[in-house]
Amino acid sequence: MSEELINNIANVLSEWNPLGEKAESTPELEGYLYEAMDICSVVGILKEPVEQAVSGVLTQAFRIELNAQELKLYAAKIEQLINENK
Repeated sequence: MSEELINNIANVLSEWNPLGEKAESTPELEGYLYEAMDICSVVGILKEPVEQAVSGVLTQAFRIELNAQELKLYAAKIEQLINENK
């Protein structure tokens, strides 16, 4: 997993900002960088589908419920980035 891919995924997550206003009060957030790394690891190592990986990482990390339509949209963007970097 390249640093560029991780940064691009973090940018997609930041654009989405599934935490909403809570993002400001989450000091360990680091621009969703750690979550991007986790998503790459889950997809690359465990071979989970991207949408499932995104959902699992974000719900586990933040204990939030994700909007299904937003999840599908942003997971598709992340999947495209991953496929472009294979």
